[in-house]
Amino acid sequence: MELLGFSTQTWLTAGGLGTVLLTPAGRGIFTNFLSSAMIHATRPFVVNEWIQTKIEDYEVSGTVEFRI
Repeated sequence: MELLGFSTQTWLTAGGLGTVLLTPAGRGIFTNFLSSAMIHATRPFVVNEWIQTKIEDYEVSGTVEFRI
């Protein structure tokens, strides 16, 4: 890289900082994706089905709706 006029240290620093900043956001996105894939693969919900779950100490319930 230095032969092309780019500082290797600058690229490594930027890459390291980018990784540190994107890791928490990427973890949340990846976790949500895996969770939705697991729900779909193990027990997909059907329209008009009543579901109830607990999310962060809150009881959540409702009917599955299909929207376009």
